[in-house]
Amino acid sequence: MLFRSLPTLNVTDGTVTTDGNEQDVYKYDAPPATFRPVCVKIDFTAHTITESVILRTYYRIKNGGNYIMQDSVSYNLSIPSPVLMNIDLEPNRWGIKVTIEKTVGTNRAYDFEAAWEE
Repeated sequence: MLFRSLPTLNVTDGTVTTDGNEQDVYKYDAPPATFRPVCVKIDFTAHTITESVILRTYYRIKNGGNYIMQDSVSYNLSIPSPVLMNIDLEPNRWGIKVTIEKTVGTNRAYDFEAAWEE
């Protein structure tokens, strides 16, 4: 009988407060091996109709390479519904990051949680 070990689910969380610059929400820079990022959840509860933000996802696809943007989503002067945003992520070997940038409005605090398997 062949037994396979279950993957280990890792989770990190925190808060990022926008300041008008593009800021990292989650970044796993140069992981030791191929890993499976699962998702990043961002809480938009504090976001109001007077803010605009851009969420971006980047992947590094070669050792020591640059981060390349894969996706960009804008929330312009609106409140996302539902307010808990889920960003699905793909397996990666060389690095990944999710960023947020406030382009209009007041700086707000956004709680986040990121999960990945190793």
